[in-house]
Amino acid sequence: DKYVPAQEYYDYKSLVLDNLTQDASLLRERMAFLVFEAGICAAFLADYWPPLRDRETAMFQFFVDAFRDEGEFILDPAPTSARVRLVRPLEDGEPGRYLRIDITDDPERLFEANPPSATDWATILDSTRQTGISTVAIDHPLSWEDAGEIPLHLIDHQLSNFDHAVLCVDLRRSPNSQALPLYLKRHAIPLRQLTGNPGDLPRVNRVSVPPSATGAPNVIYSFRILENEMQQDATGKTLPPPPFTFARWDKVLIPSFPIALAMARFQVKPEDVRIVLGDHIRLGDGPIIPIDAFGQLRTPLGDPPRFPFTTAEAIETDPGATASLLTGGLPDCALFINSQNTAPLPWQGPARLLRTASTIDALPR
Repeated sequence: DKYVPAQEYYDYKSLVLDNLTQDASLLRERMAFLVFEAGICAAFLADYWPPLRDRETAMFQFFVDAFRDEGEFILDPAPTSARVRLVRPLEDGEPGRYLRIDITDDPERLFEANPPSATDWATILDSTRQTGISTVAIDHPLSWEDAGEIPLHLIDHQLSNFDHAVLCVDLRRSPNSQALPLYLKRHAIPLRQLTGNPGDLPRVNRVSVPPSATGAPNVIYSFRILENEMQQDATGKTLPPPPFTFARWDKVLIPSFPIALAMARFQVKPEDVRIVLGDHIRLGDGPIIPIDAFGQLRTPLGDPPRFPFTTAEAIETDPGATASLLTGGLPDCALFINSQNTAPLPWQGPARLLRTASTIDALPR
C-alpha cells in the first residue's frame, strides 16, 4: 500500500473544494440570470398575455386582502395601463326606478290583436318613448308569423329611439346546432372574460323561436328560458328553471334577462364584463353580483320594491294618467311584463323579476 503524505492530501482536498465552490458560484450566477430573465419576460408578457396578467392581479389582491384593514375594497384598472391597479373602497348601490307596464288580455280590445301584433307594439313603444324614459325592456320574446316588413321596420325604428332596449329569446341545446345569430352576437361576452371552468355553465346552440325584430343595434338580446334546464317535480309539474346568469354558446356567453337589464341600466359594454365562477360578476363600474360555481345568482333578494304600475292600454289611451305616475322623476327603465304568461320562468313571476332587478341595482360597486 502507498500512503499519501498528509500535506499533499489536504492540498488536494482544498483544490477540489475550491473547484466545487467556483462551480457552485457559477451555477448560482447562471440560475440568478435565468430567474432575472424569466422575471423580465414575465413582466413584459403580463402586458400582452391576459392569463398571466390575471394571475398577477390575483396575487396583488391576495396581498392587499392580507394587509389592508379598512373595510371592503375593489381593484380598478388605471386608464393608462392594464397592469396598474387603483384600490378604492366599495360604494353602496341603490335600487333603480322602474315603470312596470303589463301586457294584459286587452279587455277593451284596443289593439288589433291579442297578444299585441307587431303594429301594436310599434305604437306602444312610440307612446312609451314620448314619456321621456330612455331604457325599455320586454320580458318575453317578440315573434310573429307573417308580420310584414313595414311593421317590423317600425318596431326596429322605435327601439332604436331608446338609449338602450333589452329583449329576450328562449334558448336550447340541440343535436342540430345553428350559427350564432348576429343579434345575439352584438352584446355577447367573450369567453376569455370568464375565470373558472366554462364547462360548468349551461350550453346552448339554438334559438327556440327566432325573434322578429332584430335590426336595431342598440338592442341587448338576452335569454329568458333555457329549455334543457327545465325540470319536473314528482307530480309531473314543470318547475321554474334555475336562475342562471349566463349560457355558453361556443366561445361567447349570452346574458340572462336580469343581467342584460343591469348592463343596459349601467351602460356596460360586453368587453367590460368580468365573470369569476363561484365568486362574482363585475359589470364595469356597475354592481358586483355574487354567483355560485355554476353561474347562478346567490344573493338574497331585497324587500319588494314599490314602483309605478300601468298597462299598455293605459299608455295608449291616457297619457295624462301615465304622466301623473312619473311625478317623482323619470324611471330608469320601462319594464314590459306579459301578465298572461303561464310558462315557468326563472324569476317565477313579475314581482320576483322586479325584486331581482332592484336587488342587483342595490349591490355594492
